[in-house]
Amino acid sequence: MKDFNDLLSVWQEQPKLVKLSVEDVLKQVKKGVNKLKNKTLLGLVAVGASLTLIVLVALFMPIHHTLTYVGLGVWIISFAIVIVMQMGDYKTISTLDATMDPAAYISHLKLYKKRRALMNGRFYYYYALAVSIGLMLYSNEFTSHNSTVFMVDFYTGWLVYLAFVLFYLKKKLIERENNRIAELLNKLEKLQGQFEE
Repeated sequence: MKDFNDLLSVWQEQPKLVKLSVEDVLKQVKKGVNKLKNKTLLGLVAVGASLTLIVLVALFMPIHHTLTYVGLGVWIISFAIVIVMQMGDYKTISTLDATMDPAAYISHLKLYKKRRALMNGRFYYYYALAVSIGLMLYSNEFTSHNSTVFMVDFYTGWLVYLAFVLFYLKKKLIERENNRIAELLNKLEKLQGQFEE
């Protein structure tokens, strides 16, 4: 009888599975998806505004060096690629609808996560390299008549800023975004698993 009581106490000590409230989870997921959608849209608008400014500079600013045009061209191409990628991300996240089939909803959210991982992964380094090359070529217009000390300071400052963005800030921002998406997926998968039991 003592073994039975021990076994009974072990079973009673097992944590109870908490049933998730569908309404609460859907509210949290909708809020999280809206944050992701707004962040993606804000990035799209920012890169679009930058691209517009660069095109206006290329068209209306008096430029004396060919390298300046090459630098502006590198910027225009890299920003255009980012805009196309972010438009795809925005389309993916904005097509999420709470009335979708739960499996399709989760699948769409996973597709968004995969697209963002591509954007934030190796492509980000190519993009940062292209923007840096574009800046170096473009800045030739302004730094060519300055002292060597100024040029060294300018390029050193840019490299320090680039290193900060690539190796510190990028990690923090991507980690926060990945955690947000993983949390949403986790909640949805738990909710889906609750209905499959």
